[in-house]
Amino acid sequence: MTGSFCTYTKAFEQIDRLLEEGAILQTIFSDISQHIKCRFGKGEEFVKRAHDMTGNEPMKTIEEAEIIGPTGCLDTREEMCRAPCRKCRAIRRAK
Repeated sequence: MTGSFCTYTKAFEQIDRLLEEGAILQTIFSDISQHIKCRFGKGEEFVKRAHDMTGNEPMKTIEEAEIIGPTGCLDTREEMCRAPCRKCRAIRRAK
């Protein structure tokens, strides 16, 4: 999760929807999104909420996230969502 903190409510709604559909989610937070204190909330609260919702510890460093590519520890071939963004879109690859 990155900037556009005003859209985090909608992003968390989508996380909830995906979880209801049975998705297994791994969140990744940018550095600023973990530490921000703004009118929409605190970074620590965003990270805790993501952890509480998904049951997975969010990735919070480049070192934690860079393992995704070489090891294939996450199945990003099927679907990946970047949120928040103006139009959160799922990226699907043809099988």
